[in-house]
Amino acid sequence: MISIGFLNNSIYNEDMKKDTIICVFAILVLVAAGFLHNYKSLQIHKNTPVTVEENPNKACYLNHVSTAFGDDDTYLEVIISAGGIVTGMFNVLPATKNTLTGPFVGNWVEDRSSVSLILTVNHTYTSEGITTQEPRVFRLIPNSAEISWDEGKTFTQTLPQVNCMDMSDDIVKGR
Repeated sequence: MISIGFLNNSIYNEDMKKDTIICVFAILVLVAAGFLHNYKSLQIHKNTPVTVEENPNKACYLNHVSTAFGDDDTYLEVIISAGGIVTGMFNVLPATKNTLTGPFVGNWVEDRSSVSLILTVNHTYTSEGITTQEPRVFRLIPNSAEISWDEGKTFTQTLPQVNCMDMSDDIVKGR
């Protein structure tokens, strides 16, 4: 009769069991190390600043009017994030005085009736050296943004969408 060692209850069978356990443990350690490495890579990538080209959720809008006194610019930069969060910059830069420049943070909701996003934000701006906070409402529609100066009752100013990469620093950061 032919006997195969690892099929019997021999000492060889116990050695094979130990070797198998060691191999399985080593594979589990390697797999866990791989997951840990990938997790750390994702965390590093998550905290890396995103450039304009990499952020498809960023949009810019600009209304530019040349007047006898100079340029009147209204600039809106919007970054739409998951979970209904929106951040950005809103700068009103008239040719004369009373500029409003500063960041905002708030929420967005989809308005299915008009195929738009409604942004309700808290705008922290500086005007004539004084920092103030006010609620603002914007409506994003295809290729433009609308501004409400009365908390969303009416939208009286429209800003055409522009390429964010084409914006000059004096408009983005405020004059």
